[in-house]
Amino acid sequence: MPDWHFFKDGEGNTYYIDNAGKIVTSGAPRSSYRVSVRGLEYYTAHAEELIISHHPVNGLLILKTILAMPGTDQRIVDAQNKASANLNALKQRHGTRFDEMNRLASPLIFENNGETTIIHDVLFYSFKTPHRFDIIRNKWRLAHNYWYNGLLIGVRMNGSKRTSGYDFLFALDSEKFAKKLESLNRLADNWNSKLFLENIEHTQISIDETKAVYSFSAGTPPSFAGFESFVKNGNFGYILRSIAPTGASEDVQKAMKEIVGSFSVSDLN
Repeated sequence: MPDWHFFKDGEGNTYYIDNAGKIVTSGAPRSSYRVSVRGLEYYTAHAEELIISHHPVNGLLILKTILAMPGTDQRIVDAQNKASANLNALKQRHGTRFDEMNRLASPLIFENNGETTIIHDVLFYSFKTPHRFDIIRNKWRLAHNYWYNGLLIGVRMNGSKRTSGYDFLFALDSEKFAKKLESLNRLADNWNSKLFLENIEHTQISIDETKAVYSFSAGTPPSFAGFESFVKNGNFGYILRSIAPTGASEDVQKAMKEIVGSFSVSDLN
C-alpha cells in the first residue's frame, strides 16, 4: 500500500491505484449514487468491490445506472460492456433472490450534459432536473398484488446560498395494482381521500386520459404552493408534488413546474 497512488476524480471521489494499475475504493456502501462520465472508472471499480464485500444491492445499483446512461462516449460503452458482464454474473450467482435485489436497486441517477436524470426501472418512470438534490426518503410497502413506493427528494437550486435545508421538496408516490386502472379520476379520488387535504386551491394546467397537471396553493398557515400531477400507466398510478413555502422566487417556481413536467413513463397502457 505505501506504493499506491492516491487520486481524486472530477466528482470528488477518492481512490487508490495499486502497482498493477487497479483502482481500489473504500468498498463502503452509500444509500444512493450519482454516476457521471467523469467518475466512470471509480464507479465501475466501486461496484465490483461492493459486490465482493457482500453489498450486492449497492453494487447492482451502480451497474444498472451505468447501463442506463446514453452510450454517447466510448468510455461509457466500455463501462457498459463491463457492467453487463458483472450484472449477468450477479444474476446467475443469486438466482431467485435476484428479483428482490433488483427491486431495491433503484432509482438510478446519472448526470449528462449538465442535467441529472432519475430513472426507476422497476416502476417504469423517469424525471430530470438540472439542480442539486438529496434523496430524503425511499420507502417501500408490499402486499398481495400491491406495491407502494414513496420517494421524497430535497432540491437546492443551482447558485443557492443555502447551507442547510432545501429550496423545495419533490414527492413522488407510486402504486402498482393487481388490475389496470380504470380512469385517471379514480386514481385522483383515491389519493385525495388518503391525504385529507383541506383549504387547498387547485388550478388545472393540462389534462388528458393518462395525465393531469395542476398548480395548488394553501393560504392558511403554514402557507405553501406548488405543482401536482396524477399519472396512470396500465396498472401503475403515480402522484407527483413539488412544494415550497408561499412566496418562493420565480426561479424556484419554474424549477418546481419543470421537474413535474419532466416526469415520463414507459407506456404500459
